[in-house]
Formats: sequence, structure tokens, C-alpha cells
Amino acid sequence: NTHTVQRLPSIMSKKNPTSAIALDLDGTLTNSQKQVTERTRQALLQAEDNGAVLILASGRPTYGIEPVAECLQLSQRGGYILSYNGGKIVDCATGQELYSKHLPAEVIPIIYKYARRAPPCPVGLRRQRHSDRDARWRICTWRESHQ
Repeated sequence: NTHTVQRLPSIMSKKNPTSAIALDLDGTLTNSQKQVTERTRQALLQAEDNGAVLILASGRPTYGIEPVAECLQLSQRGGYILSYNGGKIVDCATGQELYSKHLPAEVIPIIYKYARRAPPCPVGLRRQRHSDRDARWRICTWRESHQ
């Protein structure tokens, strides 16, 4: 979204303003053993040498992406980690958190209560407005939360 791009000015000014390679990890960048092959690693390092900025994207938490970032030397060469399905973006060269979106603290007990009594299923959250001053969270199916 535009808000995120505005918070990431360094991503477009690092080398070549039109060369960014965003890669999903599991099943795309990594093999069945969750490893980056040497051939893939060398190709990505060459792309970086030619001006590309690498962005590792995953639903994993940040610490689950860091070993891949280390393999690609992103802390030395620059690059970004996009973790939690876009909920957090980190500049690997500086360690700076550029963007972060968390669940509001008031929804955690609601999710916990729901999870204790409901069968396993994908869930989402939707904010219901009762008035201009009163908005409450409710648990719904994942599909309902994205409508």
C-alpha cells in the first residue's frame, strides 16, 4: 500500500530504482529441505551485484527468515525482510523496523476464548461500529474478515 511505500524510501534509492526482487521463501526460494541451493544463492548475489535489492517475504516470523537473510548476506549487502505476511518490514543492513502492524491488545482475550471453544478453523477479526464512539471487535471467518 502507499503508506508502506512512503515509509521505505531507502528501498528505491539503494542502487537501481527499478530493480527489486521480492521472493517468497517456502517452496519458492528454498527447496524441500528449507535451504537455498548454491546455484540460487549465486544467482541472487549476482543480481544484487548488478543493482537489485532483495526482499525476503514470508508468513514466517522475522527470526524464521533471518537464516535465509544471513545466507544471502543481506546484513552486509542490504535488503529487506517482510515477515508475518507483511505485518513487519525490517531493513537488514541497519536492523531498523520500517513497518509494523500488531493485533490490538484488546482482541487477544477474545481470540483466546474463541480458540478454546471452537474447532480449528481459519479466523479473522472484524471491527463493528455501534456508534461513532463505540467500535468492538468480533471474531468471524477468514472470508468475512476480508470482505
